[in-house]
Amino acid sequence: MFRNHRRQYPSCASRVSYCARSPVGVELQKIPIVQRKPSSPKNRRNSCLKDAIIHINPAFRQLIQFIDMKNRPHSQRHPVIRLTICAVSLFCLLVPISASAQAVTECIVNAAQVARVGAASRGVLARFEVGRADTVRAGDVMAELEASQEDSEVRLARLRLSSDIAVRLARRKAETAEANAARLTTLLQNNLVPKSEQENALLEARTARLEEEEAVLQQKIAAEQLEAALAARERKRIRAPFDGVVTDKLMSVGELYNEQEPVVVVARIDPLHVEAYLPAARRAGISLGDTIDVVLESGARVQAVIDVIDPVLDAATGTFGIRLRLSNPEGRFLAGQSCVLHFE
Repeated sequence: MFRNHRRQYPSCASRVSYCARSPVGVELQKIPIVQRKPSSPKNRRNSCLKDAIIHINPAFRQLIQFIDMKNRPHSQRHPVIRLTICAVSLFCLLVPISASAQAVTECIVNAAQVARVGAASRGVLARFEVGRADTVRAGDVMAELEASQEDSEVRLARLRLSSDIAVRLARRKAETAEANAARLTTLLQNNLVPKSEQENALLEARTARLEEEEAVLQQKIAAEQLEAALAARERKRIRAPFDGVVTDKLMSVGELYNEQEPVVVVARIDPLHVEAYLPAARRAGISLGDTIDVVLESGARVQAVIDVIDPVLDAATGTFGIRLRLSNPEGRFLAGQSCVLHFE
């Protein structure tokens, strides 16, 4: 009977539990309760390997928890899990683990600036000057709205500014009036004209000079009107705010732009910004200007310089953010890809 129960309940815990409920428990009480054995060197070595894997990359923690089968007999492990354990163990043997191993942190590469650009006034989109993935310089015209009225106002203001007929006419009238006033003043000294006539001549001379000043003022007003017309015309243009590349066009020619939606998306990709979050324990080991190795998703290994360190710690995660500047003058590195930081 003892042997039958032992075959039916192969595990120690099952035999002890069954002993309390079995009607033949008197016989089964003779079965010794197996105590947990002290950790063997093999188990301690496996534990060290798991800790080393987690140290290399914390993302392996869930994998270790999933494949941790040390409490199950080896025969009950799934073949795939046994193969995974062997592969991870082999990886640990190939990778040297020491106290001086590099710390690895995940990061992401972003464009330094992203602008969703529109016009300063509403209107119908007339044309695009750029396409997707085109390189632009700061101030380049990327698109224009319909602006026939503004163009007419600009031409009219230029005509007014270019004509100085009113100023020349007023100046001649003033010179003539002053000469007439001087002649009448000479005649009055000889008592040849009445004084009232001489006074009227002086008044006409002063009035002519004021008319000349009015003509000069109108010339200045025409210059300001030209500036206003040019500004109104400029509001119909969509210019690049900085050097970069066009990443998207959000409208089509002929659509009505209402000042609420952008038309073109521009990204500045030189330099690139590498964003990462570090645990608070690493704050003392970094400073502004440090050079860090960055392994990009594309496989390239580059160096970036720390230019921003957040002064406030995130209490929820216990981390702080850093930003690194990655030079990209030729546009070889793509924004938006993931990366890994390697700290020595």
